Amino acid sequence: MPLYDRFWLDLETEFIVVEYGKGIAAALAVECCGELTGRCRKFRRSLARRKGLIIPPIRLEVSDSLPAFAYVIWVMGVGVAEGDLIRVTGGNILRMLLAQLRHVCTMYAPRVPTRDQIVAIWQRLEMEKEKYVATK
Repeated sequence: MPLYDRFWLDLETEFIVVEYGKGIAAALAVECCGELTGRCRKFRRSLARRKGLIIPPIRLEVSDSLPAFAYVIWVMGVGVAEGDLIRVTGGNILRMLLAQLRHVCTMYAPRVPTRDQIVAIWQRLEMEKEKYVATK
């Protein structure tokens, strides 16, 4: 288990919870062939690599209280996004749900610089240092 996963497991409240209705659950079962957690893992890794966002584990729940095609995304126990995917067809339910999740994560997750960003900053500092030494 990666270190950042262990860090989030120590927190008392779960950071991100996605609740969705039974209609979305049935559609995702067909669309993802039972690999929804793997897709969420890939989603978290891609956000970490591309944008420097360390996303905690995402808990997925099927809710009996929500309408069939409704979803709610909770961050630290607060509902920050909700919607209805009743008009989404053609295997795009996962894509729409992940797009909404990506939007929520970029707004609420802590930013950690990626290796490429750190290298770019280091190179810029080295160039500035060389300019400073050259002008002396």
